[in-house]
Amino acid sequence: MTLNADIGEGTGTDKALVPYLDWCNIACGAHASDPEHMQETVELMQQHGVRVGAHPGYPDQENVGRISVAMPSDQITEQVSSQVKLLQSMAKVEYIKPHGALYNDMMSDLEVFNAILTAAKRHQLPLMLLAGDFPIHHALAQQLDIALYHEAFADRAYTPDGQLLSRSESGAVHQDVHLIVKQAQLFLEDPPYQIDTLCLHGDHPASVEAAPQIRQLIDC
Repeated sequence: MTLNADIGEGTGTDKALVPYLDWCNIACGAHASDPEHMQETVELMQQHGVRVGAHPGYPDQENVGRISVAMPSDQITEQVSSQVKLLQSMAKVEYIKPHGALYNDMMSDLEVFNAILTAAKRHQLPLMLLAGDFPIHHALAQQLDIALYHEAFADRAYTPDGQLLSRSESGAVHQDVHLIVKQAQLFLEDPPYQIDTLCLHGDHPASVEAAPQIRQLIDC
């Protein structure tokens, strides 16, 4: 099991989180960040030996990529591909993990998922997605020979069907350190499905505070 976090989004918590991470998902300038900040983030991750993944999102910094943007499939592919390519000019990118609304749309809309798979195929990179019972997603990825990394969220609430509860809903993000650690422990000790990595969000203080305890649980 590994620990990952979304990084380089201007939250000011990257330095506090990085010592506990295995993988980092670096914002690629669309929903957050810019080339200068991306380079600084890459250097910080390299100092700590953290593996780098691209974290592309909808081009909407005003809403931090958390609102769906209507665009045709080929445009989604090009958006993801161009953001990955920008990060590849700075670091060895080892996988792709979409951000925010693009991630949610990928899990709920197979047209969006296929568009992102096409970008992953272009760059020959694995794709990170929500761990759970999503057989069609797995079949489509297998058809294109795209490896999948399955992630669970220690600090997010889930819906009964295994999707993430929308951030617009109350309680979508856990604010209690004990609850975050407990949820991580449940995923580690009794995973309901294949889980390769746990995710924390650096934009919430409780998640940052929980990171050392979760790292300890993983390393036990």
